[in-house]
Amino acid sequence: MKENAAKKRSNNNNNEDEEVPQVVFERMIARILAFVGVPMATGLALLHLFGVAKERNLWDVPLWLPFLTTFITFGASMLRIA
Repeated sequence: MKENAAKKRSNNNNNEDEEVPQVVFERMIARILAFVGVPMATGLALLHLFGVAKERNLWDVPLWLPFLTTFITFGASMLRIA
């Protein structure tokens, strides 16, 4: 009797854990890359550009500008995760 109850519980758990369809999974990955990856990549690219501009004496980047762009781009990325 206990074995039957355990089997019923395990069968119920298997039915609850359905697999996500491949189309839905691909859509989820595309949205994650678009809404999280793009702002983060933009932030990293801007930090690199500011560093190159300051290193080559093209533009004396104000110290607050990289902080502001990092705050905005990484913050936008974090908002998309949550």
